[in-house]
Amino acid sequence: MSDTTADPVHDALDAFIGTVFWSDDDVSLEVALAEAIDDWVAMASAEFNASRPFVDVVSDDALRSGILQMAAAVEMLSDLLLPGMTMAHALSDAAADWLDAA
Repeated sequence: MSDTTADPVHDALDAFIGTVFWSDDDVSLEVALAEAIDDWVAMASAEFNASRPFVDVVSDDALRSGILQMAAAVEMLSDLLLPGMTMAHALSDAAADWLDAA
């Protein structure tokens, strides 16, 4: 029996959540997700937006800020540079990149 599904988004998020769950409370899901999204946004910004934010967000909530930035990035990138880019694709990439760095 395979540990993977036909859905790469599911597989990436499942691995991400499993890693956080089994981390012995080294990091919370909220913090890990905010870090993963922030790292993805930073890479996308450096590569496609001259290291500028995709949208101005003022919030003490790191997860909210990251999700808003990611949504703005996906909107810009899917319209101009990366047709087919979706939030699911961006989120699974962020999770996979975080796992690679963990």
